[in-house]
Amino acid sequence: MSQVFPTSLAVKSTNAALAEGSYWFGLTCIAAAFVGILSVALARPGFTAWAVFPALAVIAVGGTILYFLDRVRVVLVALIFVVQVVGMSWYVHTVFTYQNSVPSDPQASSDTLFISLATTAMIMFGVTAGRVLPGISSVVGAFIVTESIVTVFAFVTGHAIVVDLTATGLFAVLVLMLALLRVSRRRSRALQPAFAHAGQVNTAAMERERADSRVSALVHDTVLNELAVVSTRAPGAVPGPVRDRIAASLAVIVGENAQSGGTIDLAQELSSELAQAVDEARAAGLVITVEGDLGSSARLQLPVAQALGLAVRQCLGNVRAHAGVDAAELAVIAGDGNLTVMIVDSGRGFVEADVGPDRLGLRNSVRRRIEEVGGSVQLWTTPGVGTTVSLTVPQ
Repeated sequence: MSQVFPTSLAVKSTNAALAEGSYWFGLTCIAAAFVGILSVALARPGFTAWAVFPALAVIAVGGTILYFLDRVRVVLVALIFVVQVVGMSWYVHTVFTYQNSVPSDPQASSDTLFISLATTAMIMFGVTAGRVLPGISSVVGAFIVTESIVTVFAFVTGHAIVVDLTATGLFAVLVLMLALLRVSRRRSRALQPAFAHAGQVNTAAMERERADSRVSALVHDTVLNELAVVSTRAPGAVPGPVRDRIAASLAVIVGENAQSGGTIDLAQELSSELAQAVDEARAAGLVITVEGDLGSSARLQLPVAQALGLAVRQCLGNVRAHAGVDAAELAVIAGDGNLTVMIVDSGRGFVEADVGPDRLGLRNSVRRRIEEVGGSVQLWTTPGVGTTVSLTVPQ
């Protein structure tokens, strides 16, 4: 059966994947900045920029909260972002202040590696916030605010204001990716009704195929079998029991009760289908030895009882028509939530693979019918030895 993956679930799955990737990317940038500044601190005993570490921790903790909270509210996202902005401002001011304390460096600018790493982390945490806010707006907001912080503190501390190509390039790629993703989602939503309709058409076709198969099997098991019985009888009037059985078969096919020579209760007919199959085979001259309780089928659900009875009827009919013997054994075994019926004959047997595609008895009337009600069929047959068919259905 064709299935259509719901667009809403696809959006949530994609957002979750983007949030996870962005979180770890941002956390990696924070870790790189931490390790870099730590190495500088260890190399310079007089280093006075230890305050950057709490600032980096604030940025990282904010991003972590955004990632791990299952239900993030817009107000909470805004609060976390404000705290991260404070941490970023603290970090940028400390780094620029430290650079001013180092002997004059004419190359000092606003795109230093430590600043670029923190800026990149803030942008990636903006993608994480896209689970709640529109993805593009959260990324754009994070980029604008972060670059504004860097620009303001660079101006105040006298650093050259230079475009951070790394952060800006990453920002452009993310915006392009999110924009393409949004367009793809819109197209997917537009196509969803067509996919759903195709799935419904496919399901309807499969239901029609199953219905055709059931009707074909039912006709094969009822009317054709009854006609075969009539054709083997001596010329003359059809006995009353045979007429009643034919009427019952027609009633099963057309879905309504029939009255012919007496009143037939269709529900009772179906619930006792197993016993009826045995009685019919015996009436046709087959000697059947029964082990177990045929009444066990009365505890089955009506569709299951019907399928089992009709399948057994077909198996016994196959014994009469093809096995070359006039006797069979039937065992009924109940237990473990299942009911199993085994039909055993010591006839000529056959090779299942050699059965032609036009022979529907075993394929449709037995195996497919039992499988459609949740059961299973096992077949053991050897030419010259005999055949055993095991039918198992749920109780």
